[in-house]
Amino acid sequence: MSMVKQHREPHRTQSIGWLRAAVLGANDGIVSTASLLVGIAASNASQ
Repeated sequence: MSMVKQHREPHRTQSIGWLRAAVLGANDGIVSTASLLVGIAASNASQ
């Protein structure tokens, strides 16, 4: 039976956590703004 070696490869996921937070925050802001504009446009269209 052979032993399996663990593959150790350094990843920089913890050091760039701020980038992930910034991208997700920007995406959330874009979606919120777009949904607000669509809601306003829909309410004005029915009048």
